[in-house]
Amino acid sequence: MRNIDKRKNVRIAAIAKDEAPYIAQWVHHHLYFGFDQIHIYVNRSEDQTVDILSKIAQKYKGVTYEIADWIDLCPDNINKGLQKICYAKDLNYCRMNNVDFLMYLDVDEFWVPADFGSKIKDHIHIDADAIAFNWHCELARPQEFSSIASDGEYYIHRLCKTLFRTDLAIKSLRVHFPEFKNASCYDADHNPLVMSEDKPQALNKDLCYSKPSFVIHRMYRSRIEYMAALLKGRAGQKGSLKNNRPGYFSSGMVENEIKTNFNYDRHDCYLKSQNMFIDFCEVSKMIDAARGDVYAKASEVEVYIRSNPDDVTVKKVSKNLFADTLG
Repeated sequence: MRNIDKRKNVRIAAIAKDEAPYIAQWVHHHLYFGFDQIHIYVNRSEDQTVDILSKIAQKYKGVTYEIADWIDLCPDNINKGLQKICYAKDLNYCRMNNVDFLMYLDVDEFWVPADFGSKIKDHIHIDADAIAFNWHCELARPQEFSSIASDGEYYIHRLCKTLFRTDLAIKSLRVHFPEFKNASCYDADHNPLVMSEDKPQALNKDLCYSKPSFVIHRMYRSRIEYMAALLKGRAGQKGSLKNNRPGYFSSGMVENEIKTNFNYDRHDCYLKSQNMFIDFCEVSKMIDAARGDVYAKASEVEVYIRSNPDDVTVKKVSKNLFADTLG
């Protein structure tokens, strides 16, 4: 099976809000695994996300960012589509600047090869117009601010994130799987893509298994970080708690839990590279300060949750938050 020419450009577009504790690790991760360009739209941020990105961009020409707060000047029925507006803008940029492939990721999503050594271009088959990568939802870990573990616990979700050729005809830029007019779409195991009949952005259940590459969704991280993240809301959502979380899950809380064991030596090289990246970009002090803010936000959220037990959103997002197991 032939892969694409390594000279092809592969780009990530992301939206970031108050991601100072995490943005450096996330950028390093995707540079490490071979993405050529990373562009971040910063919106409604009050922390040092922009300061950290500025430091990184000075060192790495493939990393760029812009402030997207101008979208908030639009009426509410328009600015609630912030995410898709930024995505459409980035696709237009790619088409005007000869970028070959584009992938939309959030800052809690990490494209990962199962061998933990190959690069993104090793996983793009020459006959694929689009590739949908399964979500591997990482279960919460006991330690705050941990990097991707060599032995993490996950469950495989039917939702995916999609890498696609930028010259494709597209009907709609959906977040997980764009609606293409005519494209050869595959999963990460090079199976012809079959989407769910009831959820057009979700893979058919027969395609939900461990594959040569996938997207780790770090939606929980740790109990403290999960609570703090609830203050962010969703892209386009103003106020209240983030409302698209089904609850908090750690190891032992789901029936379809799997364990991923990455090669130890390759994982160790990855961590060393990450530390060198942070030192080289001179952002460690800003990251430490931002992590301190996470604890304060978590305390605020815990008080709110315990004070509003009957709130519909609180009931949803706080499920299992103060329990250890399903029992």
